[in-house]
Amino acid sequence: MRQLFFVSLILFTPVLILSQGSLKQNLEVVQNGYLLVQLFSRERTTEIIRKNQGEAAAQRYQADLLEKNKKLAKAFGEHFTFSKVLFFYSKDKEFVKNKDFDATTFYGFNHEIVNKDTINITQFRIGEVSRVIADSVVHYLPDGEVEKHPSYVFSAFVLMDDQFRQYSKPNWFYVRTHAGAPFFQKKENRLVKAINSKMTRKAK
Repeated sequence: MRQLFFVSLILFTPVLILSQGSLKQNLEVVQNGYLLVQLFSRERTTEIIRKNQGEAAAQRYQADLLEKNKKLAKAFGEHFTFSKVLFFYSKDKEFVKNKDFDATTFYGFNHEIVNKDTINITQFRIGEVSRVIADSVVHYLPDGEVEKHPSYVFSAFVLMDDQFRQYSKPNWFYVRTHAGAPFFQKKENRLVKAINSKMTRKAK
């Protein structure tokens, strides 16, 4: 039984890896299609701030977040040449996951709503400023079951597949933001330049 388990594991593991394709293959999908960048409006965080700090603080938080999203979109417009890019908010995540682009609101480099008649998305990958998921932490439950929870280790722009799944080593793609490190942190322009450079280099 134990030998069967290891044989099954050996046979099954490559399927998991290959199902997402190599990094070069996925970058070719981006290059020949779209990079869809997910933006966040953080409604739950805003509500917590509103509850604890008041309406004025909540509005300041939303204004700052909107400004960051606009700066990121503008930076892509000025420094990203690897592929076509569109932006969408996380509220439309399920629409994008199901490829229901008619129900998705897309934004351009000036944070303007893009006319859907000008969009023809046949292939794409997702990008977002998020956290890189490292190896999973394994928890053994009293009933003998095993739960795996991802370990979040650092902030980065992360490339994901069309179901919002981060890639595994050795095919993952990310560019660290170094958020919280004043002398090293990549603001929007530096970050997008680094993304464009790394995608171009890795696609060769």
